[in-house]
Amino acid sequence: MKSNCLFLPRLLPLLFVAGIASAQTTRSPLVEESILSSLKIVKDPDGNTNLRTAPSLESKIAGKVLSGAPVFVDPEPEAGFHRVFLDTEDDTSDRYMHGSRLRPVNDWKASGPEGDSGRLRHQRFEATVKGPAFVAAEHEITKDPNGMVRVDGKIPWGEDGGEPDFDLVLAVSIDGKSVELPAEATENLYNPNLSTLVLLTPGDPSEQALLMMANSDGAGGYFVVWSFEKGVYRGRAMLMP
Repeated sequence: MKSNCLFLPRLLPLLFVAGIASAQTTRSPLVEESILSSLKIVKDPDGNTNLRTAPSLESKIAGKVLSGAPVFVDPEPEAGFHRVFLDTEDDTSDRYMHGSRLRPVNDWKASGPEGDSGRLRHQRFEATVKGPAFVAAEHEITKDPNGMVRVDGKIPWGEDGGEPDFDLVLAVSIDGKSVELPAEATENLYNPNLSTLVLLTPGDPSEQALLMMANSDGAGGYFVVWSFEKGVYRGRAMLMP
């Protein structure tokens, strides 16, 4: 199941980018605290946890999220549940997850990229992001009833209504081994800002790590977070101003 997004004020991308300027490993997050307070990791001994239609164990199960996946949630609980914001453009239904299945990342160590190279290395974790030119002929380009461009039927995140300028290509290796990434890991993500890569980890990134970026063409900004656990990709979450 795809992970989730949260709509927050447009100021946040600026805070994120300013926060990573030092590009060094630290216990103080290189990402704005208001973002980190909404970002959680799903932890469930059953391997996944339930999304519910209301903040109650008696409410209907509306889906499941993989343990180890990232989610963006409302940090204020309701009856022990947090509202989860889904990574989808047309499903505005409320979804909730019990707080006992969510782990914070506020005190994780953070490290930044090698300038604007799109490359980040920390211990045994290495990520490279590239932004090749977007080739419209390789995609199905349509418009919705409001005249907004759709790429292969989806909103092109990082672009404010038009065609994107650049693709986003991600490669990750852990312990010297390339991590297999499904197409959905970078699906409908465009216009990467290569200087905004940040790695978050509680200690050893080969055991658990989050890779973050703040991307846009100047409008249509978004955050994306990819999660890795024991060298395996576990899902993505998105936050859009």
